[in-house]
Amino acid sequence: MEIKAAEHIETKEKTLNKPSIARRFSSGAIDFLFLAIVSIGLFFLSYFLIFPEVGYFKKFEEVDQKYIESNLYIVENDKLYSVTDKINENDDLEEAYDTRIIYFYTHDERALQANKIETYNEAKIASSLFYKDSSDNIVKKNEMEYRLFKEFYEKQYDLAISFLDDDPLIVKNGNDTFLIMVFTIIVIITFTSLIFYFIIPLLTKNNSTLAQLMFKIGLAKRITNSKPKWYFILIRFIILYIISFLAPFLVYLKFSYFSIVIVGLNLLLMCITKERNGFHDIVSKTYLVDLRSDYIIQLSKNNKASDEEDRVSKLLGK
Repeated sequence: MEIKAAEHIETKEKTLNKPSIARRFSSGAIDFLFLAIVSIGLFFLSYFLIFPEVGYFKKFEEVDQKYIESNLYIVENDKLYSVTDKINENDDLEEAYDTRIIYFYTHDERALQANKIETYNEAKIASSLFYKDSSDNIVKKNEMEYRLFKEFYEKQYDLAISFLDDDPLIVKNGNDTFLIMVFTIIVIITFTSLIFYFIIPLLTKNNSTLAQLMFKIGLAKRITNSKPKWYFILIRFIILYIISFLAPFLVYLKFSYFSIVIVGLNLLLMCITKERNGFHDIVSKTYLVDLRSDYIIQLSKNNKASDEEDRVSKLLGK
């Protein structure tokens, strides 16, 4: 009998007036704007105060130095440019590409160990654009089209760049700086979302966020229509944090803008379902209330279970 009664309450529950989708989305957008402003501020603070301490900029300098020493890049105003980005139609291809590739293959330690200069010379002969003279020097065939030489040099240049990018120092420093950046962003997003979506709601009268206070929106527990206990708010925050921040960010790192699908599904659920609840509302068994037309029951700490059941019965008209 008790199980059937509980099922009856779950299926026949009455809820307080809910804010419109427009007000809910507007408050959500403003909360996100507040969070973004604070997060960006904390990121710049970390960038200038913490990043130097963990060697972030030093690792970049080591990589830049490696690129400069390779002679595969053009340095202008302290910036590195590939030859392909800077070359003009009238530029000499041998000077632009060939001399740089040869220098890299004859000065880089890894290139010397891999005998890359020999591989490069073999590629020249195999291309039919060059031949060996009587002294075994590799000479360019003058009768060949400029376009063919350009295509050959661009391909060989890209191979040299790829070999350089596989340098252990460049790979390690690239991974280290990437992890520093990702870890910093996750920590900042976690901290700011914890403040905006858990601490502030926990401290406000109707468990509202900053924007929800402006729009007169509160948070209530389903069935009892009462103020939820702190652990319901915590569960709601965790689900909201995962769906709206952590999961989209991690997906973005791998699949770029496909991450918006995760957020979109939650927003779509709010729009198409009768109760207008997102995943975080459903899992935490809470919902938003329009405080302009309703108020949320404040259960005292001394209420017994029977007192709460009586309140539920009255709300359900029993």
